[in-house]
Amino acid sequence: MQTTIIVFTGLPGTGKTTLSRQVADSLHVPLFSKDDVKEIMYDEIGWSDKAFSAKLAHATFRIMDYITEQHLKNDQSLALESNYLPKLANEKFREWQKLYDCRIIQIVCRTEVNVLAQRYFDRQHRDRHPGHNDTGTVTDYIASFHERIRNKEDQPLDVNGPVQIVDTTDFSTVSAQEIANWIHANISS
Repeated sequence: MQTTIIVFTGLPGTGKTTLSRQVADSLHVPLFSKDDVKEIMYDEIGWSDKAFSAKLAHATFRIMDYITEQHLKNDQSLALESNYLPKLANEKFREWQKLYDCRIIQIVCRTEVNVLAQRYFDRQHRDRHPGHNDTGTVTDYIASFHERIRNKEDQPLDVNGPVQIVDTTDFSTVSAQEIANWIHANISS
């Protein structure tokens, strides 16, 4: 069976982390989430401002790239979860496909912007690690998410492989098991 990278991507707050955990558990595939790695580093070395958070995000991507390479070198499939920006990540994922002849399956989470902005605002007061330095208003987030969409940050990576767009506006309608079944069918084909 071909080694597979399952990529969960989308704008922040679209539910990628929740969905990826459920699907990875169902498929018995190791999951590496950017924010999980980043929060471990926050807990170990601390945090300060947005600039530090951005620097740590860059280091987190480097760690995830290393973990991915190690899995691919050993023909081990894995799942990755992050808000991958196509313009920054396309080349890296294409190179992995070329070097390791791996399959890439993408799940792109999308949420209606007003719901997304409210969800993002609410999580900064509920369960978000303080190291992320998320501060802003719903209005700020609406403008930011519209800008990110204009910049095509909500698009799938431009790589070979199946893509499923998942509307997570009402997360109660999303079936992690159906998505896991779709991924399994694509892995088996």
